[in-house]
Amino acid sequence: MWWSKHHAAAAYLQWTVQLNQELSGSVPFHGSVSFDGTATALFGPLVSGGVILLADLDNDPQTRANLLEHPPTFLKGTPSLLPSCWTSAPSSHRAGRSCSVASS
Repeated sequence: MWWSKHHAAAAYLQWTVQLNQELSGSVPFHGSVSFDGTATALFGPLVSGGVILLADLDNDPQTRANLLEHPPTFLKGTPSLLPSCWTSAPSSHRAGRSCSVASS
């Protein structure tokens, strides 16, 4: 059947959106669409009404402006990504905010 090919992906997205309600906020996307580990950050916001922020990890001024305008509510990445994300945000934007982090 044609639907069985996408059934597992649809079930995963339904599960991950229920588990991570923060996906309905702002989610930086910094990976490759060909890497399966980015499925949560790419498709999660799309199915839950969130915003995907295309993020350049090379301290790009436009990326910084986008992240300041739409502070992330969910971040999917490796633990080594956290220090660069934390230090790139001004302290006024870090205080009192929370962000769910999922490791790849």
